[in-house]
Amino acid sequence: MLQTFRRRASRIEAGVGFFQGLEKPRVVFSKPWKLLARGGGLCRVMPHMLTRFQIWSRRGAAILSGALLATAFPPLDWSGVVFFALVPLLLVLRGESAGGAFRLGWLAGATQWLVTVFWLHHVSWGGWVGLAFYCALYPGFFALIAAALWRGCGENRLGRFFLPPVLAVAWAGLEWIRGTFGTGFAWLPLAASQHLNLPLLQLAGWGGAYLVSALIVWLNVALAVTVCAYSVAPPEASPDLATHRTFRWGEASRRAVHTELLFALVVLAVALAYGWRVLRTPQDNSTLLKVALVQPAIPQMDKWTPEMVETIYNRLRELTKRARVESKSDLVIWPETAVPDDIRSSQASYDVVFGLVTNGTPILLGSTDTLYLDSGKARYFNSTFLFSTNGVIAGTYDKQHLVAFGEYIPPLLGWLTPIEDSFTPGTTSFVFRLARPAVDFSTLICFEDTVAEVARGFVLAGARLLVNMSNDAWFDPSAASHQHMLHSVLRAVENRVPVVRCCNTGVSCCIDRFGRVYDAVAAAQAVSGFQNTVVAVPDRTAPLTFFAQHGDWFGPGAASVAGLLTLGALWRRRKEGNN
Repeated sequence: MLQTFRRRASRIEAGVGFFQGLEKPRVVFSKPWKLLARGGGLCRVMPHMLTRFQIWSRRGAAILSGALLATAFPPLDWSGVVFFALVPLLLVLRGESAGGAFRLGWLAGATQWLVTVFWLHHVSWGGWVGLAFYCALYPGFFALIAAALWRGCGENRLGRFFLPPVLAVAWAGLEWIRGTFGTGFAWLPLAASQHLNLPLLQLAGWGGAYLVSALIVWLNVALAVTVCAYSVAPPEASPDLATHRTFRWGEASRRAVHTELLFALVVLAVALAYGWRVLRTPQDNSTLLKVALVQPAIPQMDKWTPEMVETIYNRLRELTKRARVESKSDLVIWPETAVPDDIRSSQASYDVVFGLVTNGTPILLGSTDTLYLDSGKARYFNSTFLFSTNGVIAGTYDKQHLVAFGEYIPPLLGWLTPIEDSFTPGTTSFVFRLARPAVDFSTLICFEDTVAEVARGFVLAGARLLVNMSNDAWFDPSAASHQHMLHSVLRAVENRVPVVRCCNTGVSCCIDRFGRVYDAVAAAQAVSGFQNTVVAVPDRTAPLTFFAQHGDWFGPGAASVAGLLTLGALWRRRKEGNN
């Protein structure tokens, strides 16, 4: 059958000369699989199907890349897939027009984000689709840049050598822009897929999560370049069917040592070796803090109903008392908005807390807070309170990074959300201080753990423990809780400080300063319970990471490169269009 296929392909290619109207016979590929690698696939032996099959094969490759990217994150969490997930997309971008490349990249991104943020439909079906389509713009711009650089490389071996690192920087820059533009949506950078690959993840201590993402993309592009070198036709073969261009990498490229992939593997090996060295560093000068995590698991629809108030109070009392019976803790932590009202103005909520803290253990809890101005207007805050053992509020932190449409209404967009009032963002990176043992810590409320600069600000202010207090009941049961937890892992590694997570529902757990997750409250997301754990908090004299000291230097720099490359690709498209 294979021989028959080859003979038929030879007769058709020699006699048709389709698309360009060439009169001389075409050179035939020696192996049928090379037809697929050229982008035309079986259409080269069925000319009447060329356009339709080529379009859908390219779209299929883009969808495949998007699907592979989605599998690298929870719920499947196949972290190794991310190292080749972009290869199908990159292969079909070779020779693609600027507009076609953007559409293919957007299709890959839409596929990925429609799957990964599907949990958002619990809140809004329109929000789910809209957010996915917005996030897909960034892979679209990446594909636009990649297609332009593919064409620019041509036969230039030096250009092909620098193609992987340049595209890696471009991807990282686009991730940074997505995480900062407007209010930012820094959800699931590629680095988050490596939360179990701790040696590689230690690279974030130098350049943040985006540096790890760049290395992942570097491997992808290097693989794609190598695949092309082995699969592209010899110089005398027919032009590329998509753009009528000839790619002359040929037999010499197949015989040569592929330095693009070799160099990428060397960089990966160096990063892994550094990571293993960091993981073997002893945790000296650490203070052991005993913490009790309380996960009440109150359904979101019940949190603010009057009938559930006593149920919430009773569950918080019961779980806190059970945790205290099991082990004497230095600190009890409740989740974000744990009490069903404003604790400053609610005597009932204060009585519950007072009855527990006066037994000898401070309680850190989340609650709304209200400030009335002289004009009588109220300002609302999403806050954290530390109650000392005498029932006095020892410290308060107001959430700084608010969630659009959930905690505040963007200007002119109030019709898109049912909320009527906006919270007011906090302005300071407050550091709480425990007396016994002497520990300085700060809280990241809800999605603040997705914002690297907020966490770094606390560390620079003196915090050596970060506490993420969250309420993922909006989306549970879903993969959102596990996806959310991955960002706390990134913040721990970037700053080399431990992170404790306490959720209403979700993943309540501890994360050491190297990113190891331990002592989760329950296997099921929406199960109430508690967990007594011990956290090794580094001393304030412990050296900070390069990232903590100097900030996210890599992300903004990469964003500048991505912006310049995008403008260059658009300019080249306009120039080619004029010609």
